[in-house]
Amino acid sequence: MDRVRARKRTELLRNIIQIIFFFIFPSAFSSAFAAVKETAAALSQGAPLSLGPFARICLFLLAFTVIAGRFFCGYACAFGTLGDGVYMLSRSIQKKTGKKFPKIPVKAVKYLQLVKYVVLGGIFVLCFIGEQETVNRNSPWTLFSLLISLKAPSSDMIAAGILLLLTVVGMALQSRFFCQFLCPMGALFSLMPVLPSGQLVRDSENCIHGCSICERACPAALKLGDDDLREGECIRCNKCLHACPRGNIKLKLSAFSPDSPAWVVIQAAVLLLVLKFVI
Repeated sequence: MDRVRARKRTELLRNIIQIIFFFIFPSAFSSAFAAVKETAAALSQGAPLSLGPFARICLFLLAFTVIAGRFFCGYACAFGTLGDGVYMLSRSIQKKTGKKFPKIPVKAVKYLQLVKYVVLGGIFVLCFIGEQETVNRNSPWTLFSLLISLKAPSSDMIAAGILLLLTVVGMALQSRFFCQFLCPMGALFSLMPVLPSGQLVRDSENCIHGCSICERACPAALKLGDDDLREGECIRCNKCLHACPRGNIKLKLSAFSPDSPAWVVIQAAVLLLVLKFVI
């Protein structure tokens, strides 16, 4: 019962933080990725790299990921919050109707997670050859940023609208569909090294033999310690922590518990203040 209460408190706090960032900084994701596109364009032209506002946002988020893990993805990305909201609504509909929607098998999920690296590389190449405007015009997250900022999209963003609709459908079928399979910034964040202060670890020696509850609870089907190459997929949502019947999951090196309200609020406050200052 205490574990259930703790999980509900943590989820409520996370939802509150997500809503705050959703309305205050809905375009933080797009702003950060704009720096990646600008970098590719500058390299193709042999122009010097500039430290503009987009670059500062991107560099800060990358540095923050090194220190705290993918906290931005789990708590502050508006597109990730949209995915969580759509998936929660989908689960509610399935529960009320008694009909289960198709679900992507775990093995397929692990392979599909590689697609986002192809998306990142493809977009970088397109921007490098001067097609940055083509990327922007067909980007579902650019369209989403415009809509959430109450700005009218241009009439030539039909393809972006179709891709956004298909992405939302995917979000209803799979938790964190976009983040896992398509997000170029998610690909970049997952490649960043994370200091012990931001790493979740599992005490595998204390695990129940054959147990995979944490893997089933994880949106990314990740079992900490079993696949080091995929540990960058962790978005710090702490679902595995509460699912573990023996409480085996914790931060590798920190005085705080991963789901301590004080620790979560501190991280969110730092993220919020720096983004506000930069933007």
